[in-house]
Amino acid sequence: MQPSPAAEAAVARWIAAGVTSLTHPFLALVYRDCFVPLGIEADWFEAEPFSSLEAGWPDGWLRRPRWNPAQVDPSHAAAGALRPWLDQPSAVTVRCDGLLQLPPSTDERAAWAAIHASVIARERARAFLAAAAASLLFDPDAAAIYCAGDAEAFARRIWAQMDDPTEHTADGAANIPPAAPAEMPKSVAP
Repeated sequence: MQPSPAAEAAVARWIAAGVTSLTHPFLALVYRDCFVPLGIEADWFEAEPFSSLEAGWPDGWLRRPRWNPAQVDPSHAAAGALRPWLDQPSAVTVRCDGLLQLPPSTDERAAWAAIHASVIARERARAFLAAAAASLLFDPDAAAIYCAGDAEAFARRIWAQMDDPTEHTADGAANIPPAAPAEMPKSVAP
């Protein structure tokens, strides 16, 4: 299958923007939306989703990651899980993959809640990158939005498709097939 002209133009634009959040507006949005609300900061976020797809899953890396409790968004769902460390900024470190590391003396339940929040952020960023790459390759309308230079509109489209588990039409609207009547399984009891 040949890529559409829109897909070719979108991939070329993506590659030309570079691989860091410093130069690539979409990567800047991934960094801002996934990591910053948890107080996870870095010099930049780096990702090469098309190269990573060859290995099976797109990934990103935070360069010189650190935790800044002053940046934790109090309205974020995970803010409560991070509360025990807000007054201990040096006790929390961040791995380059975005996972929080907590001191060994930490209560396991509290630690798991905070670490779980960082796992969710990392996996959401990875899924966002995969969805973006797939949209550029297989959704001419999404590719056209990206080529027009509107990274925010492209990101909103990707988030909407990720947050809604139904299928979508090319314009991003939900495409919910009619439900087929369910057949009741026959009993397998002896």
